[in-house]
Amino acid sequence: MFLGQDYLRLESGIDPFLSEILRKFNPNVEKQDYYQIIDIIASDSIDSSLAWMQERCNRLSPPSGLKTISKYAWNGIYTSAIDLIWQEEFRLGWRSLQPIFEEKYFSPSPRNRLKLNCTYLFGNVGQSEKNKRPPLDDFEFIEREQVAITLVRRLPEIITPFGILIIEGYAGDRDWFTLKNLIPIINKLNSKQTHIFSATEELKENKLISKLIEREKVVLHEENLASFLSKGEQLGYIKLKGNKPLDENLDHRIQIREKVQYVPTEIWNKVSESATILDDTILIKPTAFSEERRYYDFRTFLLESSIRPIWTGYERQFNFKRDFEKTLYKKVSSKLKSNELQQEPIILHGQTGSGKTVALGALAYKIRAEKKNPVLFIGRNAQPPQESDLDMFCKWAENNDASPVLIIWDGMLKIEHYYSFLRKLVSRGRKVVLVSSSYRINKTGIENKNLIEAPIKLNKNEASRFKKFIESFGIVVRKELKTAIETRDDTFLVALYRLLPATREHIRSGVQKETKIAEKMIKELFQKKEVVHKTLFGEALLKAGLIESDFLLSSEN
Repeated sequence: MFLGQDYLRLESGIDPFLSEILRKFNPNVEKQDYYQIIDIIASDSIDSSLAWMQERCNRLSPPSGLKTISKYAWNGIYTSAIDLIWQEEFRLGWRSLQPIFEEKYFSPSPRNRLKLNCTYLFGNVGQSEKNKRPPLDDFEFIEREQVAITLVRRLPEIITPFGILIIEGYAGDRDWFTLKNLIPIINKLNSKQTHIFSATEELKENKLISKLIEREKVVLHEENLASFLSKGEQLGYIKLKGNKPLDENLDHRIQIREKVQYVPTEIWNKVSESATILDDTILIKPTAFSEERRYYDFRTFLLESSIRPIWTGYERQFNFKRDFEKTLYKKVSSKLKSNELQQEPIILHGQTGSGKTVALGALAYKIRAEKKNPVLFIGRNAQPPQESDLDMFCKWAENNDASPVLIIWDGMLKIEHYYSFLRKLVSRGRKVVLVSSSYRINKTGIENKNLIEAPIKLNKNEASRFKKFIESFGIVVRKELKTAIETRDDTFLVALYRLLPATREHIRSGVQKETKIAEKMIKELFQKKEVVHKTLFGEALLKAGLIESDFLLSSEN
């Protein structure tokens, strides 16, 4: 559900929270919208002003219809409202709230009805940190609007082709999240997937909304959402839970071979704090799209998949398949079929831009699509997983004839971390296959058949396929770059950087991180005196006692 800034006006036509703010800080203003609170609060009184606003939220009563709306088992809430009034109604005995303020946070369970993800597009007055509180001047607003757009772009992936986007209390261009920003999201969804309740005359008369109605992209309802839900319950179409425990496990369904398993709620919630459980919802087949939409979604896949997997993108063949992925899949499949406890993790290693993260996402999707093994995915930006949480899931899998479990940890850590992690699970008798990621490992002197390298350079077969893959999305490959790719004078990293702008930011970031790690390792080796400076000039200075080894490591030299 998307809850707009106008939800407090639905009953009386007056927003009591906004009225209180304007009465105190801007009493002479004529317009009654949230744009009027921008630039009216002095920078040296922000904390006290926010505290005052929070106190007003505690005093004000929520609209009566909100109690009905809150009883529905929503999969998630996005809101442009900055108050705290609505959220208190949604805290029920069977449901807790998980606030989301920043684009860098990705919920491991984005459709969890029991731990409801509440995304505050513009922060709320209960927060004092700049990245979580509402914007209070023009520059802060411009910055925050970009964050809000990034957060809302997640909706099509969360809703899936079978979900519904419900919008209530939306003020159109009076809302901080304007129609200009909302319409592209609605247009990405399928026919009649978006329903706007309490539709105003302003919305009905909007030209772009009218076009969306003609295309059957959106349905407008004059009726408010609370009334609609009440009628639905009376007719037996829906159930409103109130404070009764939620007994549905629709989000916890995992098919293993011919049998459908339901992960108990307490296990699901606990494990989701450490890893993403790949349930059956990720296997929902996307509907057909236009070529223009396909290219747009491809760019989104490139932008997001280096941070976290975009599961629908793998079904739509947005990932370029490197040859090393065949070796990786074959080794993982073999271990999943084995009854032996696995003592060593499979480690995919390579330089930034070689396709490790996308390959691991593709592996997770492919194994889960076979419906033979449960899959847990731990992203690169996730918190370190708790062994006890994953042990709980593996034990559940064993008890339900669903083991071994495939755990994919895209942590880009030293291999010692993965060995230690796996050792703890195996010591408890858990049947797991662990696949992990690392920067390129020098295999000299290392005899490990479970090391698989993602080469930065395209081989001849990959170079030919890569050009065709790119052209299938309508991207023109220039002659000089075509020659470079086909003759393998270029690397996969450079090809991505030059052809696909959406990948550049993450490639730059990855290279910087890789450089810092390399610098840290070199310093550690010097401190252990395992490396001797090899240049004649450096050796001469060291032997003469004119410099010390620390001098060679200084960033100033």
